[in-house]
Amino acid sequence: MENETPENEGEQDTILEEEESDETPAELVKTKEAYKSQKIRAEKAEKELKDLKANSETKAPKKEAKPNEPEYAKLAWLDGKDVTNAEDQKMVMEEAERLKLPLTDVITMDYMKSKLKDSKDQRESESGSPKGKGKSGGSGQQDVDYHLAKGTTPPDVETASKVIDARMKKETSANKFSEELFSG
Repeated sequence: MENETPENEGEQDTILEEEESDETPAELVKTKEAYKSQKIRAEKAEKELKDLKANSETKAPKKEAKPNEPEYAKLAWLDGKDVTNAEDQKMVMEEAERLKLPLTDVITMDYMKSKLKDSKDQRESESGSPKGKGKSGGSGQQDVDYHLAKGTTPPDVETASKVIDARMKKETSANKFSEELFSG
C-alpha cells in the first residue's frame, strides 16, 4: 500500500473533473495542483516513515548490547554515602533512572532519605541486634539470663528481684518427681 500509485490515475482525474464541473477552469487547475502536491507529500511522508522504521530496527539491538554488569563507579559512590545494602543501592539507582536525574540529586531527596532510613531500620529490627547509641545486642551483667547462668545475684535491687523471681519460676516448673526409682 505504501508508495503505490493507482493504475487508474487518469480515471480519477476524469472523475474529479465530472464532480467539479460547476467550477471554473482556474479553480479546476488549482484543485488538480493541490491534489498532486498532496499526493507528493503523502508519498514523501510514507517514505520517511519507512526509513524511520528501518533505522529504529537497526538501533534497537544497540540498546540490548549494553552490558548488564553493575556500574561500579556509582556503587562505590553510594557506598561512600553510607548506602551499603545491595537492595538500597538498587532502589536508588532505579529511582535515578526513572526520574532521569543524577544520583547526587536522588540521594538528597527527602522521600529517598526516608525510604533508606526505613529499610535500614527494618533490617536492624529483623536482625534482632540493635546498633549504636549505647545499646548492646549481647547479654550484659544487668541481664537476668546472665545471672541465672552464672548462679549469681546482681547488686542492683530491681535486677536482683527479677533474677530471684526467675529462679523460683525455674524451680517450680522443674520436674517434681525424683530421677531415681523408689524401691521399697
